[in-house]
Amino acid sequence: MRTARFVVAAVLASAATMILPLAQPAGATPRSSTVTAPVTCVVDGISVPASLELTVLAPASAAVGHPYRVSFTVAVPAFSPTPRDIFSLTQDSTWDLEGNVSPSSTHQLVQGPQDYPSGSTVVAETFTHRVTPTGSSGDLISYVFDSFSYTFQDLPAGPTITGVCTLDGGPATVASTIVR
Repeated sequence: MRTARFVVAAVLASAATMILPLAQPAGATPRSSTVTAPVTCVVDGISVPASLELTVLAPASAAVGHPYRVSFTVAVPAFSPTPRDIFSLTQDSTWDLEGNVSPSSTHQLVQGPQDYPSGSTVVAETFTHRVTPTGSSGDLISYVFDSFSYTFQDLPAGPTITGVCTLDGGPATVASTIVR
């Protein structure tokens, strides 16, 4: 069973990144920024190197007091195609919004649980939040990726297997918006 878990962990370390068009206020044209972040995931005591594709869709600039939408996507290339049936896959990512923005906080984004038959593609979910710059002209709002973990079962009623991934370079700033 340990070998099977290692194979699943190694493969579960290409999800298509799906970005939806969003209506934005005038002057807040969204732009997409993607960063590949190397991670080390520990699954059942085994360290597995992997990478995450982190995408933020946000405007390059936004006016003080005018809300806009920002979207976050985490794709895991090694999740697809699934090597075998995967049950109750849940992905948990943490993003920080830094700077003078409301809400300025940690955003925990949870995708799943979802079952995937062998050979299927795990499609990354895009999470959208509405934020409002609260600072002054020239301030910077940064979208920082902090953490990623996942759980799954390799049997429908089997034990839950957890993968905890650490960013090899620490938190990753994926994009920023300048306040005007």
